[in-house]
Amino acid sequence: MRFDTPVKFVKMEDVYDESTGNYSSSVVNEVTHYASVDNTTERMMTLVYGGVMQDSITARFQNHITDDYTDIVIDGKAYKVDYIAPKRVKDVYVLHRV
Repeated sequence: MRFDTPVKFVKMEDVYDESTGNYSSSVVNEVTHYASVDNTTERMMTLVYGGVMQDSITARFQNHITDDYTDIVIDGKAYKVDYIAPKRVKDVYVLHRV
């Protein structure tokens, strides 16, 4: 198992612009970890979603992730976390594409 895919944990925050009166999202913090990324198996999708879901991936990290984040970016595509399975020394994330 190779942990060779860069995964960015992005913390976004809404900032109020007084001149326009609108909120805009800005990146506050971005941390990169490396993971082993695969397609989610049908069995895991059934456990997490209750059926098959498109664009679902599984990311396995060598260490525990303690960073605060709102989005996860892999290969320029944004993902949301559906399920986290913490193990003794590593974390397993099941993600879907936004």
